[in-house]
Amino acid sequence: MKEFCDIQSQIIQLHEALLGSVVDEQIVDDKDLTTKRLRELKLFLQGLQREKKRNPIFVLVYLNFYDLYPINGSIYWLGLGLGLYHSGIQVHGVEYEFGGHDSRSAGIFKGKPRECPELTFRKSILIGRTDLGPHEVHNFMEELSKSYTRTSYNLITKNCNHFCNDVSLRLTGKRIPRCINRLAKIGEQLLL
Repeated sequence: MKEFCDIQSQIIQLHEALLGSVVDEQIVDDKDLTTKRLRELKLFLQGLQREKKRNPIFVLVYLNFYDLYPINGSIYWLGLGLGLYHSGIQVHGVEYEFGGHDSRSAGIFKGKPRECPELTFRKSILIGRTDLGPHEVHNFMEELSKSYTRTSYNLITKNCNHFCNDVSLRLTGKRIPRCINRLAKIGEQLLL
């Protein structure tokens, strides 16, 4: 019995190490497992790891948006498609945002998804999926931070919603919903 428990433990540890996720102990609850089966499973899991490197798993990309003003809630539920929103892109468990904040760093910053200080979270929308890994997304944000600096922020022409649209296009090939930045577009037309 002790040998079987050791095999169970090895299978679970191997699965977690190779695939980066926790395994359900029920899949290794078979009393007929042998050392030979363990070797076969190791080879199988190593094959999965190689396949994962060749064909990356896609990660979901979300647009999280927040009410800038309390009246947005009423406007949103009336379905008028207007409102002042702050938005961020969520990928790999991180939310990337852009703004003219007090930090001396670039205008792009990251935080916990759906937790923007002093703003009311409104909704999360699935935009699409990306095959970029966390490191590639980080590098992309570093490159984008050259054009999205804290001093380049403009409520009408270069705001957080413009940033999210650019990020969304790069990560998923899709635009964010137009209603998120509709008032800025109207303001831009009025300034022309």
